[in-house]
Amino acid sequence: MRRFVFFALSVFILSLASCHVSKPVSMTSGVDTGGTVLVEIWASTDLVQVNEIVKFRATATNKGTKTQTINLSDYPVLDIWIERESATGKTLTRWSDGKALTSEMTQLELRPGESKSIELDYAIRECCNPVGARANFVYSDRALDNPVRPSVIVFVGSYPRGVWP
Repeated sequence: MRRFVFFALSVFILSLASCHVSKPVSMTSGVDTGGTVLVEIWASTDLVQVNEIVKFRATATNKGTKTQTINLSDYPVLDIWIERESATGKTLTRWSDGKALTSEMTQLELRPGESKSIELDYAIRECCNPVGARANFVYSDRALDNPVRPSVIVFVGSYPRGVWP
């Protein structure tokens, strides 16, 4: 009887744990630049397995009534930063890595209601530390040290899909 109760209890706990269904996640932050620009970071899932790919998207949207124009000289206006702890240390991957700093990256003009998005596919190569991603939006040369940075976390596991640790 004790074995049956232990088995039934184990099945019940596992069924509760399997209730987590991976889903997209996002976070939005805003900045007032004479209007309102909202910056969103989005991930295609909040739970991923090793050898899967997560799609990240950063979007800047002008929610104000005036056109927003940003001109930087040596820095991307909008970028995606992915940070990950691993056995070999902390890594930082950027959407802008390896790309030439062209005016397409350093200048941005958004009319009211207009958006600009960039995307990055990120392959998960090892278990088990989470992946932190943020949209890095620099709205002026004076904001290089203080950009808008909404962020999300994607959890990585070696357990069967749908079973939350």
